[in-house]
Amino acid sequence: MAINLVQSHYFPLDDFQFTYNLSGTVTQADIGKALTWDKTAANTMKLAGDGDAVDGRLWQVEDRGAGLLVGSVERKFKAKLPVAAGHGCAIGDPVSGSATAGLVKKAAAANRTTVIEIGADFVVVEAF
Repeated sequence: MAINLVQSHYFPLDDFQFTYNLSGTVTQADIGKALTWDKTAANTMKLAGDGDAVDGRLWQVEDRGAGLLVGSVERKFKAKLPVAAGHGCAIGDPVSGSATAGLVKKAAAANRTTVIEIGADFVVVEAF
């Protein structure tokens, strides 16, 4: 029996982690989920919704009080993202946000993401 010794994830790309404001109901439980730009406010990201582009992956959340929620966001990554039930992803497919905030599904069109591995409740995605 062959053993897969290739590490398909997690490769931190520290040069591509940035701090952004977070909108919506983002919590510590959302770490590792897909994010998209919140176009209603400057320098702000939110959990990716149905059909949204995956513009980042939430790495860390910090509540600074007075309504200021910030997060460290990976803009380029090779890591796991949680998938929605019935996601339809195959190796080589692009992903987008699903109807469940922060989860991903197969995207309708090519984008900057590529599925490189599929697990029971996640896909490993390269985003460059």
